[in-house]
Amino acid sequence: MTNPIRIYQAMVVIAGLRSLKRGIMLNTSYTLKNLLATAEFLTGMKYKRTQSDKAISDLENWIVAAKAGQDSI
Repeated sequence: MTNPIRIYQAMVVIAGLRSLKRGIMLNTSYTLKNLLATAEFLTGMKYKRTQSDKAISDLENWIVAAKAGQDSI
């Protein structure tokens, strides 16, 4: 069972990565390195600085899988 807070955290990381792609830094802790490290923690996959699109895709898939596992809650 996945913690709902982790699902929210993944959604925030996706928003942060999309903002950085557009050149918007939401705050000083939303660096590419920090966001990719959090994506790595959640998905278990390692990401390079050039793989933000892959991280977004993997996080979206992770959220779908996590929500599917929480239908019984």
